[in-house]
Amino acid sequence: MSILGECGHITCEKCLDDSQGAEECQAHLCTGSVQGFRIIKAADLGIVRGFATHGPVPEMGLAYHGSKLSSLVGLLSDHNAIPESDRVILFIQYPEVMKAASDILREAKISHLVVFSNDHHASRKIIQFQSLKDDIRVLILQLGDVTAAGLNLQVANHIIFLGPLFTMSRYDYTSGMTQAIGRARRYGQAKHVHIYHLLTLNTLEVNIFEDRRQERIARKGGNFLVMNEQETNDDEACWKGKDLQGSQLDNVDG
Repeated sequence: MSILGECGHITCEKCLDDSQGAEECQAHLCTGSVQGFRIIKAADLGIVRGFATHGPVPEMGLAYHGSKLSSLVGLLSDHNAIPESDRVILFIQYPEVMKAASDILREAKISHLVVFSNDHHASRKIIQFQSLKDDIRVLILQLGDVTAAGLNLQVANHIIFLGPLFTMSRYDYTSGMTQAIGRARRYGQAKHVHIYHLLTLNTLEVNIFEDRRQERIARKGGNFLVMNEQETNDDEACWKGKDLQGSQLDNVDG
């Protein structure tokens, strides 16, 4: 069984083949287009029951905020991955998502500060985050905004990107990501800097991430790896489909 992303109709495999051949949903009076990258396999769906990849998450947060933000809380709550004493920079591109992330972190009782674009209190918040006297674990910054440019945030050694950076060109993407990572990974940093990318599988987020980096994401032994395209052999990782189906990844043997 599959769900057609354009119209939402549920279809069996035979009807799916017919719909793809006609490039149109075969349900009565439906004219929804059928595109491969918008077909959701029923096997990919599941019920989240209060646990994300990295640990327990409040049930209310899961229901209200969605799986990605719940996975964020799970990662921050996993003190084996991110020790409680370590500081974290969370980069988010859009103000609405920054607010949603702040809401769920507040629900999970994770201490944090948010610096929006043109925030008049930005300097005070940055100093507060840099001060080890204050128990602030997470600083949320707007990815690509000038407010975050040039900041020295060596106090943090974990950087989380809540999704790929959307830009007009690969050059802009590389520049923006280099600037963001450079807030913590710079001369004088005494700790190893850990970088996390939170992406939603079977969406264009994966395609954008792979295209901008010229790399592939593969699943191996329950973990996800970023692999160079030249190092990915066809017999090692089977990548399905067309230009917009890079998110339909298979497992890597081993």
